[in-house]
Amino acid sequence: MVIGTQDGETVEWARSITGMPLGNEPMIVAIRNVKGIPLTPAAVVGAVEGEFYTKVKDDGTTKLAVRGLHSGGALEKILWGLDDAAAKFARVSMTANDVEDVGLGFSYLYSEIEPTGWEKFWIFFLTFLGAVGVWWAAASIGGRTWQSRRHRDY
Repeated sequence: MVIGTQDGETVEWARSITGMPLGNEPMIVAIRNVKGIPLTPAAVVGAVEGEFYTKVKDDGTTKLAVRGLHSGGALEKILWGLDDAAAKFARVSMTANDVEDVGLGFSYLYSEIEPTGWEKFWIFFLTFLGAVGVWWAAASIGGRTWQSRRHRDY
């Protein structure tokens, strides 16, 4: 996210992108509309605070959990969907196996980025060769200790 100002006091414009392939377009549009607010951390981001609480699970057991406390910053309202639920940040699922997962996941990457057998061989071979070179350089050029100097003098 990048924020611009003309007078150093208020937000004139804002732009953002995400690493998610799809699904956060309303959030990006909402961030583009952040204008005219004071250029202060509290007004732009909000206070980042949380509190611990005891969460009761379905089986009756309890566990200590943490929840965020919202303070009203412009980005906080957008990212958490406090004013508009459609603008809330949606993390795309890696697998899309669960019902509540967002999007189709990144499973398409399995077939797109899998190296072939020869590519794997060359990656391993060049990595090994590079590691041997680094260790050889460290052993031959490495720092001399007082012990190595003392043995050389005799």
